[in-house]
Amino acid sequence: MLSEMTSSELAQWKRYFTSTPFSHQLLDAEFSALNSTIVSLVAGECGLSAEDFSLLDRTDTGKTMTDELLMSVAESMGGERYVPTDR
Repeated sequence: MLSEMTSSELAQWKRYFTSTPFSHQLLDAEFSALNSTIVSLVAGECGLSAEDFSLLDRTDTGKTMTDELLMSVAESMGGERYVPTDR
């Protein structure tokens, strides 16, 4: 692939990945897919997907933090809540 690129294309890729590096989500997805492929090759159909090998938590709990909970967390870290005086 690299032998098929022109020097200007290589320079464009270098500029792009200098400003936008690989993210940890992309690397996790790639390694999860690789691990899933290896396990399915060795063990056959085992019912595991690439998501089962992910190191990142992808589950969405659906819970939203309330204002009071956020404020108590901030106060425990030394934060202080400022509110408008017209309340």
